[in-house]
Amino acid sequence: MAETGQQLLRSGSIDQALIRLETECAAGSASNAGFFHLGLAQHLAGRTEAAIQSLQQLPLVDRRLDAALELLGRCLLETQLADRAEQFYRDWLAASADHPVATFMLAAITEKRAPDRMPAECVAALFDQRAEWYDMIAGYQRSRTAEVFQELLLENAGPPAANLQVLDAGCGTGMLGSLLRGWSSRLVGVDLSAEMLRRAGERKGYDQLVQADLMEWIEQHRGQMDLIVGADSFSNFGDLMRLVWLSLWALRPGGWLMFTVHAGSFEMEDCLVTPAGSFLHSMACVIPVLGENNVPGGVIRRAVLRHEQGKPVHGLLVAIQRPDEIPEVCPEFEENFPEPSPE
Repeated sequence: MAETGQQLLRSGSIDQALIRLETECAAGSASNAGFFHLGLAQHLAGRTEAAIQSLQQLPLVDRRLDAALELLGRCLLETQLADRAEQFYRDWLAASADHPVATFMLAAITEKRAPDRMPAECVAALFDQRAEWYDMIAGYQRSRTAEVFQELLLENAGPPAANLQVLDAGCGTGMLGSLLRGWSSRLVGVDLSAEMLRRAGERKGYDQLVQADLMEWIEQHRGQMDLIVGADSFSNFGDLMRLVWLSLWALRPGGWLMFTVHAGSFEMEDCLVTPAGSFLHSMACVIPVLGENNVPGGVIRRAVLRHEQGKPVHGLLVAIQRPDEIPEVCPEFEENFPEPSPE
């Protein structure tokens, strides 16, 4: 029996999937999911204008299509159709009042300062829908996440000795689990998406998987971790100050915080929202965060994280060791650290 376009897409056969999905949609036999899969395949193949045409076939009132509609807005922004993108988000809000994705993205492109992060419930819903395709997309985009973190770990934490309490912060489908296992006596994965966590659980590399907001979980585990790793998850936050401050407090003395963010231009002073709803940060954004938290230095360098539509996606790799003295009050926020909850 011939594979469907969706099956071909899931296997990473983008070119074959495109042919099959185009045939299915042209024949009128495709569902809303079919147009989403076609738009996704077209976007991955760099055919963004075609993806817009496919995704515009979808209704604006079905919450099961949030990831598809978010992709449509992303495509409009990537092709620099800002006016059309703004109208799309306004139409989305008219059809689905107060929709968190549309609200966040409309603010990001129309206000001088965007919200600091997409609402947690919104992130959870989007990544639940993305989970089915997450590993396939990472493979197709030649993700270097495991490679760059292996370099950071070997350089700074030393060779794997399976002796650390490790947090995979925003673990997703668990793509880093097998790597982090080598350094872990106990490995905890935290993510907002239940579906991402289910897939991480299938890898059987974690001692504990927790569905929680990352900052809320970290602030309740003061002084309990030896290593915190955030692969792309820190890019979901605009101002990194509070997240870094909480992470340093969650570490034991001598512990390490390692994370990646998507890199903006060096001269960029403020973070910027990307078409995908994450944030770009420059070294000029990151270095003051470390200084305000009494971090004397560390590793901060640019690297290619993956490729999208044949173009490299640059990121900043950051590795910092917990300083002896950490501000008791969060810099900029004037916020005292909460008392840790009893175990």
